[in-house]
Amino acid sequence: MRSVSFPLILIALLLAAPAFSAQRGSVRVTYERADREEARIVQLLRENNIGREVARVINDLNCLPHDVVIRFGTQEGPQYAPALHNRPAEIHFPYAFVIELQNLFARNGYTDSPQALEQATLDAVLHTLFHEIGHAIIDMLNISVTGGEEDAVDSLAAILLIESYENGGDIALNAADAFSLFAAEREELGEWPQGIPEPEGQTSGQTPGQSSAMLDAMTEHSLDQHRFEAIACLIYGSNPERYTFIAEDLALTDMDAASCVENYAKQAEYWFSLLQQ
Repeated sequence: MRSVSFPLILIALLLAAPAFSAQRGSVRVTYERADREEARIVQLLRENNIGREVARVINDLNCLPHDVVIRFGTQEGPQYAPALHNRPAEIHFPYAFVIELQNLFARNGYTDSPQALEQATLDAVLHTLFHEIGHAIIDMLNISVTGGEEDAVDSLAAILLIESYENGGDIALNAADAFSLFAAEREELGEWPQGIPEPEGQTSGQTPGQSSAMLDAMTEHSLDQHRFEAIACLIYGSNPERYTFIAEDLALTDMDAASCVENYAKQAEYWFSLLQQ
């Protein structure tokens, strides 16, 4: 697991917080029972402190007014489930989704080493967790979002990774690669209109090895080349010198590249100003 760092923008946010703030919500992590195949996923998540790292970042920001439980091993998800009268808000995250991510990367060449496959999978899991936490933040803070909420929390997740982790841009890039791989597989099949849910079970647009749960998640998001490019633009904008290859791969014009830099600065300032309230 990559170590956590705290860049200047995040340090400034933490220092600006009141010394004696009111009691706020926190993030905690639970694991549901796992079968034999899922047990290795539990081990992977626990050994790399995935849930605990996300909880630490969000708890240090002290931005949630109410508790959120990351619940690994649910049947549905990944998804944010608002609080009910008898339970706090939850992030539902199936073990099956982690397995599907592993299979996706394995199908697409991330097989040079077990470590490479594992790291790509964990990076995509991290982004997804921050993405779902983003839904919780928008819900609990009553944030008005122009455009699509999914795109907004995609951006927030990428920014939190970049600003909270050493090599956070690399983590976000692995997650973005997953979206691009989804899009490539769908395009190859050429049979599933984007955004239209298909029946449960094996479907005409389902790649062998993809579960209906994975496809359900895909229908709720614009998992396409546009989503990859939007996150890649943020990553480039956060550090143009480090990520020159992104501008080359996306064939960005000088104007587009400058726009990515400006967009990252604006979005980071926007989100952290909201989280500071």
